[in-house]
Amino acid sequence: MPDLDMLLDLDRYTAMVFVLVAVLAIVFVALLRRQRALDGGETQLRERLQAHQQAELAFAGATEAAMNDLKSSVEGLATCLANLELRMRTVDQRQRKFDDMAVQFSRRRGFDEAVQLVRDGIPPTDVARRCGVPLAEAELLQRIHQQGMAH
Repeated sequence: MPDLDMLLDLDRYTAMVFVLVAVLAIVFVALLRRQRALDGGETQLRERLQAHQQAELAFAGATEAAMNDLKSSVEGLATCLANLELRMRTVDQRQRKFDDMAVQFSRRRGFDEAVQLVRDGIPPTDVARRCGVPLAEAELLQRIHQQGMAH
């Protein structure tokens, strides 16, 4: 899920680009109107038209460059988010493995303790209660221990 601050920064950047474009357009229009008021000749009109066309080209180029920068920023952000998601999945997988290993270790410890208690002659009901193993397992351990002692 994208970070809210990154999205807000991206929205601010986009808004600033559009405000800058609007200000440039207003300034450009104001300059054109002033120039028309001062000059009335055809030659001057052609020069202004050429300047206007050049300004439009420059404006279009600046707008395109700003949009390309914005697009590349968005693509970079998408790549970062994809990498972050992959890392989060990896961490989740490792955490699950760790949890599984902890459960296995805990069960193994309980079983080892149960074996020792059976060897010490503790009744299966007490072994099951103290070690957290099923009563049937504690009884089975006792039978195995008794059979091993008989041989």
